[in-house]
Amino acid sequence: TNNFSFSNNDLFNSSAPPDNHIPSVQWMPSSVTISSPADTTAPVISDITVSATSTNGATIEWKTDELADSQVKYGLDNNYGATTTLDSVATTTHQVVIKSLTPGTTYHFAVLSIDQAGNLATSPDQVFTTKKETIVSLTPASQEVEQNKEFSLDVNVSNVENLSGVAFDLNFDPSLVSFASISEGTFLSQGCNTSLQAGLDPNNNGKLIVGITRLGSSCGGVSGSGNIATLNFKSLTKAGTNNFSFSNNDLFNSSAPP
Repeated sequence: TNNFSFSNNDLFNSSAPPDNHIPSVQWMPSSVTISSPADTTAPVISDITVSATSTNGATIEWKTDELADSQVKYGLDNNYGATTTLDSVATTTHQVVIKSLTPGTTYHFAVLSIDQAGNLATSPDQVFTTKKETIVSLTPASQEVEQNKEFSLDVNVSNVENLSGVAFDLNFDPSLVSFASISEGTFLSQGCNTSLQAGLDPNNNGKLIVGITRLGSSCGGVSGSGNIATLNFKSLTKAGTNNFSFSNNDLFNSSAPP
């Protein structure tokens, strides 16, 4: 806004000086406001990436060519149905974390950014898939054996990434079954030597302690699904149902601790 104003102003009449000044004159100012054109252009969205996924979440990143806020709508199809909490911080580099998702599921999403003039930009439909849940299981899940008979349980892992070691305790009723032996599966030994340690807890003969580790810093981890070990037991003379269960269990990848 520019303000026009008078200074050093005077009016004269036809009298001889100094009586030719006209008194009591009000000089009125004026102003002009120069306005910029209204911003009606939405931000330009670019470089949309799904920078990380887990079993129950995903991190979405994108850029805009001007300062704008951040939000993502998502769902099982392109009707979406869910929206993240608006991040109102104006920025050109955006990151939104989506939580509470279902493992092994494909989601549709679109990113939203509104600039400081209120113009909304929405990206085309995109997709990502959450990681499948890692499962460690005993198979068969149930079996019936006669008294005084040997039987086996396979310890299997599914949907694992970069696995370099496993540790677990297997609990059982020592009045019904006894531990006989363990043999290592082929999954962890792919392309690498391994260390297998197994034995009964000296203070609890109903707890088998097992640890298997890939050896060598250059080995890295293995991904996918496979057999970790086979456990051999023997039923005793007492009839009943034994329930095998894991405790103190952990899986390790080839990254540095923790």
